[in-house]
Amino acid sequence: MPADVSFGSNIDVNAGKTSIGGEEFALGAVNDLNVENVKVDSAGNKWHPHTTKVLSMLKSNMSGSKSLSFDALSVGCSRRTASGVFFELLQLKTWDYIEVEQSKAYGDIAVSKGVKFDEEVKA
Repeated sequence: MPADVSFGSNIDVNAGKTSIGGEEFALGAVNDLNVENVKVDSAGNKWHPHTTKVLSMLKSNMSGSKSLSFDALSVGCSRRTASGVFFELLQLKTWDYIEVEQSKAYGDIAVSKGVKFDEEVKA
């Protein structure tokens, strides 16, 4: 694990639920249709609410650090939530909002800011 990885001081784990910045953080299944009735434009104008939520969480936790540990972010989360966050991290990496680094197979993933990290979200 890189030496500059922060474990997120705003993250609190209590009774199996993750709280980030005082707010409970959980994602439904990636393919949940009833999460919110937000129209997702096929042209890519709108982001899925899960993607927006994960980017917002990353922005609030990466203000003072160079990178975050995925293991630390997912402590206390259900497998469903952890896999949903992982999926959204892959999407954000595809769009250059974050960078990810994994030093060995099955090792921790360091998440850092990408070139578009500070751009406004197209929500």
